[in-house]
Amino acid sequence: MKKKFLSTFIASFLAFGFYAQGPAIEWQKCLGGVYGDTVQINDTTVYSSGEDLIQKIRKTNDGGYILVGSTGSNNNDVSGNHGLMDIWVVKLNNVGVIQWQKCYGGSYYEYGSDIQQTSDGGYIVCGWTHSIDGDIAGSGFHGWQNNGYSDIFVFKTTSSGVIQWKKCLGGNNQEKAYAIKQTTDGGYIVAGETNTNNNGDVTGFNSNNWYQTDAWVVKLTSSGNINWKKCFGDSEDDSFNSVEILNDGSLYFSGNSTSYIGMGNHGEHDFWVVKTDAFGNELWQKLYGGSSQDYGNSLKITPDQGFVFTGETFSYNGDVWGSNNIDNDDSDVWVFRADNLGNIQWQNSLGGSISEGGNDVVVTADGGYAVTGYTNSFNGDVSYNYGFNDFWIVKLNSAGNKTWEKCYGGVNHDVSNSIVETTDGGFVLAGSIQSNDYNSTISGSYGSGDGWVVKLGYYNDLQEANQLVFTVFPNPTSNIITIQGKEDMHQIFKIFDQMGREVYKGKLNGITTDVYLTNLSKGIYTLKIDGNYKPFQIVKE
Repeated sequence: MKKKFLSTFIASFLAFGFYAQGPAIEWQKCLGGVYGDTVQINDTTVYSSGEDLIQKIRKTNDGGYILVGSTGSNNNDVSGNHGLMDIWVVKLNNVGVIQWQKCYGGSYYEYGSDIQQTSDGGYIVCGWTHSIDGDIAGSGFHGWQNNGYSDIFVFKTTSSGVIQWKKCLGGNNQEKAYAIKQTTDGGYIVAGETNTNNNGDVTGFNSNNWYQTDAWVVKLTSSGNINWKKCFGDSEDDSFNSVEILNDGSLYFSGNSTSYIGMGNHGEHDFWVVKTDAFGNELWQKLYGGSSQDYGNSLKITPDQGFVFTGETFSYNGDVWGSNNIDNDDSDVWVFRADNLGNIQWQNSLGGSISEGGNDVVVTADGGYAVTGYTNSFNGDVSYNYGFNDFWIVKLNSAGNKTWEKCYGGVNHDVSNSIVETTDGGFVLAGSIQSNDYNSTISGSYGSGDGWVVKLGYYNDLQEANQLVFTVFPNPTSNIITIQGKEDMHQIFKIFDQMGREVYKGKLNGITTDVYLTNLSKGIYTLKIDGNYKPFQIVKE
């Protein structure tokens, strides 16, 4: 069994240390506010959550970036919040400076999931809403607000974020949108889910599916009117979270399915791809996975009009092999490449002895791929972890083999949700963090629950070849560790606890240095050596 406590570290920690692989941070930006401001909800004063989430980052025509997510703050970087949680859009320049930000929503909850710059230089945004007032008023909300139901919320803005039109889509139950793209005719295609039984805007809902969701697709005109809409799925939970437009106008929809009837499900949740023509008529569909739970999160088109698909897997059979999670307790990143008929060409499971997930993937300029998400491991494919979940990026070559990887974050939960490749060969990652500790790669956090954007420089894995190597043993240890280098080392070293507090300081005294940890409590510590060396985790039994 893969356990999330000390026995995992004892069973699988290797006694070696090395310079960190992967690219260095060129700039990083924490985005959000803090708990404490109040908002009025139906004449009642409530405190804002201070939670700020970034779901997607996209490049803009001016060389900057546009971000979408959600915010419960109304201070620091956030202003104009309407209620408990708003859709939040932030425009950054090419070095991460905020150019403008706007909150969109009403007095209840809104969540932003996707954004794209449109052909006129504005933006199209999608997510979902539980409100009927504020920016939502007049957009046609269909649900029963007091029962917690939601509508898809889509709105178009100018280049400075001013709403030009807005639209609620749904019926009397719950709808959510996860992806949106502008189509060649100037309209928009929206992908998400519904569990409304054929009322309001929803038609074609599976008649056997009373309590689960169908995947739902809506085609809008350039002004936001419905052109056509379709439900996809069977009698269990089905949902789309990505949509991509091929060169011939046909569409890939991807997400997750737990349906069995007539669909060839491998077991529990499967990755799911449906290819349609430009009008949503199904051409083919396929399910991918193993006998446990597999969650598909992001699909991108490859140059041959096939696709690469990533997410997380709890399986180790079926389509999934090479997995690190052979007892199903935790997950691996799973990524595979398929041709334009959906046939798998290669696949790779990536991770360590705890949990990983892939949230986004890009096809890179060198013909390879980059996957981002999170890791909670410190072994296997993961060279270092700062504590709990870290932002994780893995670079793959054209055959799907790992060429390098790196973690970024702190001692708490930090998850990368989105990635773009930059013109200099680097990457920008965006997601959400809970860390603000000293022992991290994060600076400028406002507290628990911020958005985080981090720019990584270009990296060539040959850069690591001549770095000094040191080892630490025994590890785990009950009392003493030995730090051993390949040559004399006389640098200052420090040891930090999981809260980032310095608990020990010393100086290396040659090729080997013994360090006594008698006064330290049992737990996990981080060793840092002055200079260009990777931090190293130590387990004290």
